Amino acid sequence: MARRLLDKDEIAEVFRRLRELDPHPRTELLFGSPFQLLIAVILSAQSTDIGVNRATRRLFTDAPTAAAMRDSLPSYPPAAEAPPRVGPWPTCSSAM
Repeated sequence: MARRLLDKDEIAEVFRRLRELDPHPRTELLFGSPFQLLIAVILSAQSTDIGVNRATRRLFTDAPTAAAMRDSLPSYPPAAEAPPRVGPWPTCSSAM
C-alpha cells in the first residue's frame, strides 16, 4: 500500500509534538553559522558526526563563509593536506 504525504496541518502537528518532547534539540555537529550547519549536515549523510567534525574543523577555518568556500572549491583541499575522509569527497564538494 502506498503511503500518502502529510498535509501542512499534520506536519505542523509533528513539529509541535517534537518541540514538546525536546524544546531545545542539540546536534553533535560542530558549526559556527547556519551555513556551516548546512554543510555539516550535507557531509553527515556520508559519515559519522565525529568524522564530519574532524573534517570540518579545518574546512571551516579555511573557508568559514559561502563565498570563501565557493572560491576554494573544487581545488580544496590542497592534495598534500587532504582532510580526513568524509564520504565521496567529489560528490560532497559538488553538493556544497
